[in-house]
Amino acid sequence: MMKELIILNFDETIATPDYTFLTLSPAPDNLGHFSVAISELIALHVHYYAVRPNHFKLINDYSNADYPVTRRDQCIIYVNCPQFYVPQFIYQLTHELCHWMIPKNVAANLRWFEETLAIASSWFFPAKMNFMHMDILLPYIENTKTTSPSLNISELFKEGSHTIMDLENNSDNFTDCEKYNYVALKLLPKIEENPLFWRAVPKICNIPCGLSFKKSLEHWKSLLPSGPISDAFSQVISSLQ
Repeated sequence: MMKELIILNFDETIATPDYTFLTLSPAPDNLGHFSVAISELIALHVHYYAVRPNHFKLINDYSNADYPVTRRDQCIIYVNCPQFYVPQFIYQLTHELCHWMIPKNVAANLRWFEETLAIASSWFFPAKMNFMHMDILLPYIENTKTTSPSLNISELFKEGSHTIMDLENNSDNFTDCEKYNYVALKLLPKIEENPLFWRAVPKICNIPCGLSFKKSLEHWKSLLPSGPISDAFSQVISSLQ
C-alpha cells in the first residue's frame, strides 16, 4: 500500500541579516518574544566567541521527533517547540548555536565531546540573558541537568578504555546524554571562570580523526594562539584531570 505523501507548510515569520525564522503553519500571531530571544542569544555569542555567526535559517518543525538538530550543509538549525514555550526554545537554540559556531563537521570520535560542549552552552548562555521571565527560564535550565553518576572521568584519558570507546562509538546516535551531562557539569564551573574558552571551541573541527582523547586535546591546544585563550582552554580542560 502506498503511503500518503504529507506536505508540510511553513510560515516565514522573521527575517533579519543574521537569520530567517520559519515555523510550521499556522504560526502564532505574535512571535516578538522569540525575535527578542534569538537576537539576544546571537549578541551573546558574538560577545563570547568574538565572531559573528554566519546567516542561518531557523526552523521550528515540531513534526519531526529527530529535531532539534543543526545541518551545516544546509545552513539550517531545526528546533522542536510545539507549544512555543520560550524557555524550551532558548534551551534548544543555545545548544544548536554551539554546533553552528563550529564551522565544519567534527571528527567522528570527538562528536560526543562536541555534544558535551553544546550541553554546557545551553546552561551557560541562558543565565547571561536579560529575559523578562528569568524566574521561569532558570528553573527550566536547572531541570535539564540530569546525569549518570557511574561515569569515571579518568577513563576518558585511558586509550582503549570501555568508557571512551563507548562514547566514541555511540556519538552518531547521541544515546549517552546523561554521560554528556555529567562531563558538561564538570566543565561548567571552569567555563564560568574562564569564558574565553568559547573562543577556542570552533577549532575543535580542525582536530584530525583517530587521535586519542588526550592527544586530541593536546592538538586542539596547539591550534590556539598563546596567551589568554590558550590559558582559558587549559583551565577548563583541567576540570577533567
